[in-house]
Amino acid sequence: MDKQSAVGDPPAYDKQGYQALPQPTETTVLVRQPQQPIPNDHLAFAIFVAICCCLPFGIVGIVMSSRVRSSYAMGDYQGAEESSRLAKNWSLTGLVLGSILLALYVIVMIGAVA
Repeated sequence: MDKQSAVGDPPAYDKQGYQALPQPTETTVLVRQPQQPIPNDHLAFAIFVAICCCLPFGIVGIVMSSRVRSSYAMGDYQGAEESSRLAKNWSLTGLVLGSILLALYVIVMIGAVA
């Protein structure tokens, strides 16, 4: 036995037992639709309403605004738009209601002093 053949050459394999794997004959093409922009989440507006005007309506606005991004991330664009609309409506309702309550409070306090 030659020293070089014992150390340097890989062992010989019988090629009759190996067959080539079948190659796929069809091609899959993925077409991605252009991604729509994320709807406005109105988060700043909801936080402002929660701090300055009406806490319950502001909290609901914040929750709805957080649903905008999560729905969009899951690919539910219509759900994100709906949550955006709800966040805006709850925040706007809280702003109007808070402003009315603040105005009534000021009127009552002025009336009590006079």
